[in-house]
Amino acid sequence: MTEESKEKKKKKRKKERNISRREVDEVLVDLQLWQSVNVKLLEEPQEMADLVRMYSKAVAEAPFKRLREQSSFSFHIETSGSSVKVDKDGRGLLKVWSKHIEQMRNVSAEMSAAIVAEYPSPQLLLQAYQRCSTEQEAQLLLKDIMVRRGAGVLATCRRIGPEVSKRVHTFFTSSDGEVLLQSAT
Repeated sequence: MTEESKEKKKKKRKKERNISRREVDEVLVDLQLWQSVNVKLLEEPQEMADLVRMYSKAVAEAPFKRLREQSSFSFHIETSGSSVKVDKDGRGLLKVWSKHIEQMRNVSAEMSAAIVAEYPSPQLLLQAYQRCSTEQEAQLLLKDIMVRRGAGVLATCRRIGPEVSKRVHTFFTSSDGEVLLQSAT
């Protein structure tokens, strides 16, 4: 090596400065908090490739998601991505019935499944309401149906309860279209 190249390396080393981990952290905090920059530290090239793929996918899907959110019928089942297909033979009607019940406030998929297991069609539920001797009995018809939540060792059981039972009853038997289901409980 020549004397000239040695001097260039020394100058370059003097310009280079070791940065401590604390200084790096301070710069990262500044970028994230004050400059609104998202910083992701990666160690492997595969992590970088995965990150690029993830961001590319998100950018590509963004217009579709924005369009879906702008749907004028956001309450409609098909716009929420959970549509149910019913074939000519009627397969799928049970799922439609279950989804119909799930539309009510505070009615989970498990609750809906328990009601559908007991009353596999709206007609059977209405017939059960008609067989009740009092309005009170009809309102509380569903309250003792057991709902199984979870699976395996962690599974728990609870009842539908009087509030949901009254709400379902009001929904299916009220002749007043202006009645609020929240006030029915």
